[in-house]
Amino acid sequence: MKRRPSYRRHVASPWTLSRVLAVLAVVFLLAASPAVAESVGKRPIRVAPVMGARVFADPLKLRSEFAFGVRISMGVSERVSIVMDAGHSSPVRKTSGQDMSFGDIRLLSTVALLRSPLRPYVVGGLGGQFFNFYDTPGTAGLVFAGGLGVEYAPAARWSAFAEASADAYRASFTIFNSSRYLDYESPRQTLVTGVFTFGVQYEF
Repeated sequence: MKRRPSYRRHVASPWTLSRVLAVLAVVFLLAASPAVAESVGKRPIRVAPVMGARVFADPLKLRSEFAFGVRISMGVSERVSIVMDAGHSSPVRKTSGQDMSFGDIRLLSTVALLRSPLRPYVVGGLGGQFFNFYDTPGTAGLVFAGGLGVEYAPAARWSAFAEASADAYRASFTIFNSSRYLDYESPRQTLVTGVFTFGVQYEF
C-alpha cells in the first residue's frame, strides 16, 4: 500500500512553549504594576536595535542568514541586567532553495564581569523560537540560551555591544523524498541555533 505523504515536524511540545510565553506575559504584567513601575523608574532602561548572523543546526539544512531584531534591558544592579530580546531571520533551505521565516523571543539575564567602560559579560536565560516553513507545517518550541558578550560605553547614555549566544532545544527532524513522502524521522536530540549580534543601545 502506498504511504500517504507526511509533513510532520516536531521541535518541542506546544504546551512547553505556551508555558514559556505565559511566564514572559506574567513578567510584563508585573512590570506594568504601579509598585514595580515606581521601582523601575529608578533603574536604567536601555533600548537597542540589533543585527548580525544566525547559524542553524545541520539537520535542518538551512543556510546561515542575516539576523535583526530589538533588545530592551533593565539594570538591576551595577553588574546585572534583565533583558528581553526578539529576533527574525529568513534562511533558505540548502536542498530545495525554499526560504522560510524564523523568529525568537528570549528573557535573559546578563552579568558584567568588570565595571570599566569596556565590560565583558555572560548571558543566559530561556525563551521560544518559531519556525514557519512554507513547504511543511511550521513549529515552535522552548529554548535554553547562553553566551558571552562585550559592551563598551564611551558616553553616559550610549553604549555598543557584541554578543555570541547559543539556543539549545530538543527536537526530531524529518526527511522527505522527491514525491514528498516521509523517508526518515530521527529520534529526539539536542540541537543548537547560534546567533552573533551587534547593537548600539540608548539609556533612558
